[in-house]
Amino acid sequence: MIRLQAVREQDRELLYNINQKYLYEMTNFYDDPMDESGNYHYGHFEEYFTDPNRRAYFLYQESSLVGFAMLCPYSYLNGNPDWTMAEFTVFPQYRRRHYAREAAEQLLAMHPGSWEIKYNEKNRAGKMLWNAVAAPYKPEVRHLNGEETVLVFRTDAAEKPERKTIRVAAAVILRNGRVFATQRGYGDWKDYWEFPGGKIEPGETPEEALAREIREELDTVIAVGGKLASVVYDYPAFRLSMDCFFAEVLEGDLILKEHEAARWLDREELESVQWLPADLEVLKALRQSLSDADGTL
Repeated sequence: MIRLQAVREQDRELLYNINQKYLYEMTNFYDDPMDESGNYHYGHFEEYFTDPNRRAYFLYQESSLVGFAMLCPYSYLNGNPDWTMAEFTVFPQYRRRHYAREAAEQLLAMHPGSWEIKYNEKNRAGKMLWNAVAAPYKPEVRHLNGEETVLVFRTDAAEKPERKTIRVAAAVILRNGRVFATQRGYGDWKDYWEFPGGKIEPGETPEEALAREIREELDTVIAVGGKLASVVYDYPAFRLSMDCFFAEVLEGDLILKEHEAARWLDREELESVQWLPADLEVLKALRQSLSDADGTL
């Protein structure tokens, strides 16, 4: 999952350097010359550190810097937008992985109001991206000239696209005052920790799905007990509906077949791992449900 990190004063040199590389790439579409020092002029750069109406973000995928974005409220059309996408890029080696669209959708969600987004018609990738991102908001299309187009829309007045709901079941397995947790080894949330489980298939009850998933993923037979909690959490791309049950190991040794790692965590260790956001809600419910009197969680 893409993470946005606001650019700080100490990041000035990094932002300047990567913006220069971006400006060089934009010479594929604009005839901008280098100055005498070999750089491309960017007149408003310093204002991103002094003007509160301008925002700049680094885009991270896990620990890797994959791009940046710069926002301002200044119009291409003599209008008065709340936000304009001044600069935006994902670095070439990270393209074709949907990072750009994910980051752009996060930026629109973080900054509600009226928007203008401009692209060059020769920039086919940019044209496809911005039309796809703006489509849910039914933008007005304005042509500046034969080469540039501006999309004008409001994010706070649009109907939000319906999220796909994914139903899952998760197991809370306790042993000697500790809880069993697994670390994801794949996908956008790789390396995050969770309570083991998986998707509920059509025709299955949550309890049946959980027993099957633990058998398939951990080569272990469990007895599914009472429900601890039901959690609904909105991730950027979908809504998760998760039923969580206490479970007891009947047979097997919790062998990892899909996960990267596993740990038995006691009360003091619960904050030592990075939990998935939805699983943090389960953890809260677990703390509330168990008594501290016997030294358990």
